[in-house]
Amino acid sequence: MKGLLLKDFYVMKKELRAFLFIIVFFTAFSFVGKNNSFFLFYGFIMIPMVTISLISYDERSHWDSFLETTPISRSTAVSEKYLLNLLLLILWSPVVLVVYLVQYAHFGSPVQMLCICAYIALFFPALLYPFIFALGSEKGRFAYFIFIFAAMAAIAAGVSLMSQGAFFISEKLSLILLLPPAAAYWISWRLSVAFYKKRSL
Repeated sequence: MKGLLLKDFYVMKKELRAFLFIIVFFTAFSFVGKNNSFFLFYGFIMIPMVTISLISYDERSHWDSFLETTPISRSTAVSEKYLLNLLLLILWSPVVLVVYLVQYAHFGSPVQMLCICAYIALFFPALLYPFIFALGSEKGRFAYFIFIFAAMAAIAAGVSLMSQGAFFISEKLSLILLLPPAAAYWISWRLSVAFYKKRSL
């Protein structure tokens, strides 16, 4: 597992710098005005795309076929991508928290904000990844664009309603609402493992 994580971090360092630039740029754009809090969550939508790009690199370099000759199981290969996604989200969360405290603390507590971020960060890839592992990264990208459009629309609507005071979610309820996406992420992982084991490479 450690070797797979290191391999992906090396690929990200060399090939995926553009994603980091895009995520940083749009997060910084949230400082422009008081009504651009939507961009605060942009990184949590884009990070799953980083993992998908890594899967695409694996496929194009035939790494997934090479993996069949090693003791590493397909289950481990899938689990590593899910773990990597979580690690990237955890690493990015403190940055978003600082931006929130500086620019948008009046919207609510940091706990609520982090719960919303975690909700997005877990539910979005949970819906998407099974398609990627079942169909491959190229065919699965179509599902990605559908989900990313839906996620952006939902986030924009939710942020707008919260800023207008249309509804309020307490900190306790925010933590409880994390249970469905956490469960969805676990189910998604199990489905992806099952799909990838049956897939012809």
